[in-house]
Amino acid sequence: MDSAQIETREMPGPAASALQEMGKFGNDPLAYFEHLAGEYGDYVRMKMIRGEGALLVDPNAIEEVLVRKKKHFIKGRATRALGELLGKGLLVSEGDFWRRQRRLAQPAFHKDRIAQYADRMVALAGAMVDRWQAGQVMDVHDEMVKVTLAIVADALFSADVSRHAGTVGRSLEATLAHFQWWSRYAFLVPMWLPVGPNRRFYRAKRDLDQIVNGLIAERMAKPEAERGGDLLGMLIGARDEDGSAMSARQVRDEVMTLMLAGHETTANTLTWTALLLSENPQVREKLEDELRRVLGGRPPALADLPNLPYNEAVIKESMRVYPPVWVLGYEATDDVPIGPYTIKKGTAVFMSQWISHHDARWFPDPQAFKPERWADPAMKQLPTYAYYPFGGGERMCIGKAFALMEAQLLLATIAQRYRLDVAPDQAIKLDPSVTLRPMQGLKVAPKAA
Repeated sequence: MDSAQIETREMPGPAASALQEMGKFGNDPLAYFEHLAGEYGDYVRMKMIRGEGALLVDPNAIEEVLVRKKKHFIKGRATRALGELLGKGLLVSEGDFWRRQRRLAQPAFHKDRIAQYADRMVALAGAMVDRWQAGQVMDVHDEMVKVTLAIVADALFSADVSRHAGTVGRSLEATLAHFQWWSRYAFLVPMWLPVGPNRRFYRAKRDLDQIVNGLIAERMAKPEAERGGDLLGMLIGARDEDGSAMSARQVRDEVMTLMLAGHETTANTLTWTALLLSENPQVREKLEDELRRVLGGRPPALADLPNLPYNEAVIKESMRVYPPVWVLGYEATDDVPIGPYTIKKGTAVFMSQWISHHDARWFPDPQAFKPERWADPAMKQLPTYAYYPFGGGERMCIGKAFALMEAQLLLATIAQRYRLDVAPDQAIKLDPSVTLRPMQGLKVAPKAA
């Protein structure tokens, strides 16, 4: 369709006031997006406190924003606000600066490079499971956050961060909690206002900066041959085509980005997987059978993953049912045709994995947890942006391969040792803020598999 054929009328959308609509969004973002998509379809106009918004559900429209017409969009306001913590890290930066940083960081995430972390992932997961006791109720989300943070810290800093692990963990949780609160109520409380949540955020940021900047300075002061082969050493040693390197500030921003994004989403994936396996014992039994057949009780290794297709399918299906990144937000920098409509400059554009991954057009019986669906040849015909847990286009998550390897190795380590039965009488509420996590954790009682 050429530009002359593009409709100039508005997308369909609710008639209520912006204040009413944003109140609904703040109360329950998932239900709000479900209502919009169910009532108005693949293209929905949203009323917002500041300007206009649009929810895009059509996979072709999502691909236009993320791939074909990406030059007309920047990251949305909520993501840009993360720059208060992440500076100009890959998640937040734009344009030529982003492209340079991505080019410099990419070699650190080559498949051969990340393969060296597999054994440490399994060792750290094994140490966690060794501490568990059958029948002792615990918060599995807290356990997954701790182990994935330990893994990303180990990959970034080797052993250098171990002495700061407690402070780093608490500070990262505090900053994430702040952004989860802020992303829902940002139109009421600006970041600069010195209220309690903002003050707690800046204290946590100060503590993180002190530790991370100190570690970077220590490493940069060493001779090049002694800087190590971990991710921090790779980032410091990276050189552009003209021989230039990242500044200490740029290294800091990428380290903060990797620490935050590199543990939170995988922790959420494993937490929701524990819930789904507890609710679907037939899936759990099939997974355990595969693990017994392939591993025979020994710890998994990277070379085992191709022989564990059901283990992989469980992770893929978990990320479909409970996508850890549940929405992507962008902002139009120009008037741009998307599908049959024109997105106006300044419009906030939302694309929700929560909506796409539960769309019955692409996933029959979408509420059901069916890892077997990924073995169906028809799944290969899915539109590319019907399932996009790691985003897409040139800005697809740089750590995708790392995260998938980690999730599969940790699941294989845990599931062959313990069944994590969800403790009864707990309200499991979704917290769709920066990521999709359980609002009050997830209590489980481990039982020997």
